Amino acid sequence: MKIRELLNEGGNIWHGNLATVRIPKDLVAPTVAFLEQITGLPLMNNMLGSTGIKSDSSDIDLAVDASQTSKEELVAKLKAWADQNDDSAQVKKKGVSVHFRCPIAGKPFLNAVQVDFMFVNNMKFTRWIYRPAEESKFKNAARTILIASIAKTFGLRFSSEKGLTDRKTDKPLTKGMNPDWIAYMLLGKKATRKDLASVESILNALKNDPKRDEKLADARKTLPMRGLVPLEVMQ
Repeated sequence: MKIRELLNEGGNIWHGNLATVRIPKDLVAPTVAFLEQITGLPLMNNMLGSTGIKSDSSDIDLAVDASQTSKEELVAKLKAWADQNDDSAQVKKKGVSVHFRCPIAGKPFLNAVQVDFMFVNNMKFTRWIYRPAEESKFKNAARTILIASIAKTFGLRFSSEKGLTDRKTDKPLTKGMNPDWIAYMLLGKKATRKDLASVESILNALKNDPKRDEKLADARKTLPMRGLVPLEVMQ
């Protein structure tokens, strides 16, 4: 299962009496701090998706550096805490993820939220591509599709898993997971990762681009069809 699919799962691992709840924004940080304490992992800066950005979230998505710890090691730490403190704090391993039925803010007497620990190989790129700009009006998926549309005009492919790759061979480019280099390649010499931070910033960077229409061609078909961005926004 790909990471983007996991981010779209929602809190649906546990059901019935063990069903998890949405977590309000102000309780996300205390919950992640609690998870840092019991796992020994740096997690506060590894939130993915809209975790801690929206007013509430169905689950908490966290990236874990696969080179620093294994799924088995994380499962053991979470189960050890649950065995000693809260038998309803369950752990499940699935694909690239470990799912934890976590007491909110680490307090068993509160409701539980689903936490998805996602093991990744490139932390910097993952944090960048799966962390939307807080001020954007549009979903992060729209941003990824827009970047992919621009990449196509250069004979390249862009994905959240591989970054920039050759369109014919799917071979990763040497700097294909460097956000600043991606911006340089797709938007011009003066562009930086900030120009790729959101749908709005990308469209602004293309404002005077003579190849604007060509670069937006695929996105203009896909984004409105999926209900992600109105066509008039991209004119």
